[in-house]
Amino acid sequence: PPTSQGRAVATFILDARKALGFQHDDIIGSGLVFLTVGLSGLLQMSLPEVAGALHELAKVELSQEAVRRRWLLVAGAANIGLEFDVMWKARPSNYDICLFLNNQSKRELPDFGEETSGGVAESVLTNAGPTLVLPIKGGVEVFLDQSTLRAAKSSSARLAALEALRSEIPMSDAGVIKDMGAPNSISSAGVGGA
Repeated sequence: PPTSQGRAVATFILDARKALGFQHDDIIGSGLVFLTVGLSGLLQMSLPEVAGALHELAKVELSQEAVRRRWLLVAGAANIGLEFDVMWKARPSNYDICLFLNNQSKRELPDFGEETSGGVAESVLTNAGPTLVLPIKGGVEVFLDQSTLRAAKSSSARLAALEALRSEIPMSDAGVIKDMGAPNSISSAGVGGA
């Protein structure tokens, strides 16, 4: 809205295994943490400036030490039955837009072997979310949760918002936008993973 001060938060769903000293493929029960970074002045920034600001904030707010501390806090709270209280108090408030992001862009798709199972997986079927980033050849594909564009009241308004977003993303190939009641998708072979 025109009265917005451009306060934005991004909550990242992160895998805590590395921060806890586990291998990336070790099985761990509750190995996820939710960490949030926030910034102001969103309306005065271009998309690359927003990405740069989030990147700088993430160096501290999403560091391995921050992940480890958050996991220890929630695990300790779970021991006394207060894990939901800790997560509720940590949730972001006082913002104009919030993006929950499940960044799986650095995950490697499994290789099932050429001889029997067809080699490296070419696609993914998942219920992960809410907003999901997956690797594609030469970049990433972003599936936006429908709540991301909640302020856009019509399909045409959502499409216009996605087109505006896509126009700010540097890409070597034309991106694909989907708005079919399922999560919206923006992909580009020119967008690299962070």
